Amino acid sequence: MMNRIFQSLKWVLALVLGFCCVARATAAEAPSKAISTPAESGLNPAAAKELAKEAIIFGFASAEAYKAVWYGLSPESAAKTGTNMFGPTKIFTPEDRIATAPSADTAYKLAILDLRSEPVVVSVPELKGRYYSIMLADVTGNVHGYIGTRETGTGKGAYMIAPADWAGEVPPAVKWIYRVPATLVVALARFEIKDHAAFSKAFEKKTSKIRIAPYSRFLNPKAKARKAFAAIKDLPHWYDTRIGGAEGFFRTWNFVSQFQSYSRMHKPTLQRVSRIGMVPGREFRKTVFSADVWKAIEEGFEEGRALIKDKASRFGTPIDGWNWSPRDLSKYGSNYLRQSAGAWNSRMVRAMLPSFAIVPSGACVATRPSVIASRMPAACVSARCGRPQRAAEESDKDA
Repeated sequence: MMNRIFQSLKWVLALVLGFCCVARATAAEAPSKAISTPAESGLNPAAAKELAKEAIIFGFASAEAYKAVWYGLSPESAAKTGTNMFGPTKIFTPEDRIATAPSADTAYKLAILDLRSEPVVVSVPELKGRYYSIMLADVTGNVHGYIGTRETGTGKGAYMIAPADWAGEVPPAVKWIYRVPATLVVALARFEIKDHAAFSKAFEKKTSKIRIAPYSRFLNPKAKARKAFAAIKDLPHWYDTRIGGAEGFFRTWNFVSQFQSYSRMHKPTLQRVSRIGMVPGREFRKTVFSADVWKAIEEGFEEGRALIKDKASRFGTPIDGWNWSPRDLSKYGSNYLRQSAGAWNSRMVRAMLPSFAIVPSGACVATRPSVIASRMPAACVSARCGRPQRAAEESDKDA
C-alpha cells in the first residue's frame, strides 16, 4: 500500500516539475515576442515609407552627434583620446571639413564623458583674461549647460556631470551639478583667440590642466574608480548624414541612442519607428524586410532628408538678408524637424544656446567683387530679391 502511494506521489511530482519547466521556457521566450517583426506587425510599403520619413526627421540629429563620439573614440580617428579626457586644442583652418562653419577666432577641445558607471567631475584651473565655455550636450544635440566665463566665471572650480536619475551625494568641493538625460555626454570647449600669434604654448599648457575624473576618484584620488569603465566597442563606421544611405543611418542611430534616456514626450515616436527596426541598442538588420518594403523605406528616408535640407536652408529669423539663429536653438523638445535642421547646419560642432551666442548666417552669389562680407547678404537680397525682410518674431513657427 505504501509503495503504491509512493509511486503516485512520484508521478504527481514529475507532472508539477514538467509544468514549471514549460512555464519557464514560455516566460524566457516572451521578451523576444514582445516586439513584433515587420511581417507580424502588418507592415506594408506605404506604411514603411511614412515611418522611414518620420524616423530620419526624428533621428537625424543623433546620427550627426555620433560624429563627435566617433571623432573622440574610434580607433579609425586620428584625434582619438578615449573617454573622460580632453583632446588637444584644435584651431580650424579652411582645409578642415569636419564642421560646417567653425569660428576662426575660437580654439576647440573635445571630450566624451562616460557616465555609464558613475558621474564625472570636471576640474578647471583659473582662466582669467580669455573668454571660454565648455558646452555639455547629449547625443541628440540638446544642450544642458555650460561651464565657463558667462555661467560659472573664470576662477578655479569643480563641476559634476551626472545622469538625470542619479541620486548620490554631491561633494562640498563641487560648485555646480549638471544633470543630463544620457550616459554619454559631448563636452565641447571653446576658447577665445584674441591674436593667433599670441595663442601661445603657455595657454595650451594651462588649458591642458582641465581634468576629468570619475566621481569616486574625485572623492579619493588615490582610490581606483568605483567600477572600471568598459570600453565602448563595435563603434559603427563614420556615417555621412547628408549623403549616406538608410541602412547606415539606422545602424548609427541604433548604436548611439542606447546612451540616451528618452522622456515621455518621445515614447510615441519611438514606439512607431520601432516597427522598422529603429530600436536603441539593437543591431539593425536590413534582411528582415522584403524587397518592396525596403525600397519604400529608402524612398521615405530620402524624402525625410529632403525636408530637413529644405528646413535648414531657411533656418532661423530673416533680418536684412541674414538668417539669425532661432530662440529654441539646442533646446528643441519634440520639434524634431527644427532639431534636425539645426544639426544639418552645425554638423559635429554643436550650436550654442541663443543666450550664449546669436549666430547670423547668409549665402548668395556676389554680383560686385567690392561688396565686403559683412554687407554681402543684404546687398544681394536688395539687388535680387527685393527689399530686405525684417522680422520681430520668428517667421517659421509652422515647423
